[in-house]
Amino acid sequence: MNRSPDTTYRGEPANGTVTVYVEENGVTTELEPARVVKEDHTENDLSTGYPGRGPLNLAKSLLADLYDEDTAQEYGMALRTNLTEKLEDDFEITAREIDEVFQNISP
Repeated sequence: MNRSPDTTYRGEPANGTVTVYVEENGVTTELEPARVVKEDHTENDLSTGYPGRGPLNLAKSLLADLYDEDTAQEYGMALRTNLTEKLEDDFEITAREIDEVFQNISP
C-alpha cells in the first residue's frame, strides 16, 4: 500500500457528484480522478451508491491512490461492486478498510 493504513478517505456530496478528501498525517488533499479514469471516459466524476460509471471512477481512483494504475484498471470493477456502489455520498473510510475489501477480491 502506498498510504498509511490509518489514512482516511472522506466523501462530501457536491452537485450530484462526490468530492473525496484524503487525510494522512494531519494533511488533507482532494483525491483527483486516476489517470486510467481520465483516459477511459469523457466523464470522470466520482460518485457512490449505484452500479454505474461514477462509483467505478471512484473505485479506480482509490485503487490508483493506494496501489497503482495497473491495479486500478484490473480491479476497479470488483471494488465498485464490493464497496463504492454501496457507500453513501458522505462516506468516511480508512485505507485499512479499503485494503481489507481489496484483499478479498484479489487473488
